[in-house]
Amino acid sequence: MENKHSIFNLDCRVAIEQQFSSYQEAVDYDRVMRKTALVSYLKTGRQIVKRAGKGMKIVEVGTKSGMVSFYVAGQKPKNELVGLEDNSHILEVAKDNLNLIYWANADLDIELEECELTKLPFEDGYADIVFSHSALHLWKEPAAVLRECLRICKRDGFIFIDDSNRWAGPGHVSFILQFIKESADAFLESVRAGYNEDELMEILKEAGMQGFYVYKDELDFIISNQELEYEGGSRVE
Repeated sequence: MENKHSIFNLDCRVAIEQQFSSYQEAVDYDRVMRKTALVSYLKTGRQIVKRAGKGMKIVEVGTKSGMVSFYVAGQKPKNELVGLEDNSHILEVAKDNLNLIYWANADLDIELEECELTKLPFEDGYADIVFSHSALHLWKEPAAVLRECLRICKRDGFIFIDDSNRWAGPGHVSFILQFIKESADAFLESVRAGYNEDELMEILKEAGMQGFYVYKDELDFIISNQELEYEGGSRVE
């Protein structure tokens, strides 16, 4: 009997060697994601907004074109928010997007910075909230980046990470493919670069994230240091 994960060649992880190799590629990605990923952006954004108290410092790790950070900053304009990215091309697109926001006279406290994600530019315990949306599968050293997320977050802070679940199931993948015909290849490339549950758990253990919660939500894994409203879930031992 054929393994259900082989339908879209998802049995084994295939890393993306270099995404956003040019500015135009980054622009094209942003254009497609605006059409297809708004629901996903909002799911993450609302989790952050719900927990962002007045004066809290928020950091997004792997901000890409900045859409989730912009949503959070728009909902919480008095919170200091920094979006960090290690790819200069997609960061340039994020800065273009931010310039349009400022041109519209929006009052946001947000900065975008390029840095090595394995060496985040903050002292220990800097942030009240650290989050990442659909970026973990792109990191060359995911455990090292996650350790940095732990380091810069306050002891009583909130960490929220979501990323693709490579073994979410062909039904979920087929459903998405119905709506993104022009970017189907890029979508499947992204899913193939994601992890299955066993692989993810090993990364989280290596990062020192014992006690964290891991939930499955349609195509994604949701990882947090706090118990969330999702059904089921496992804990990193």
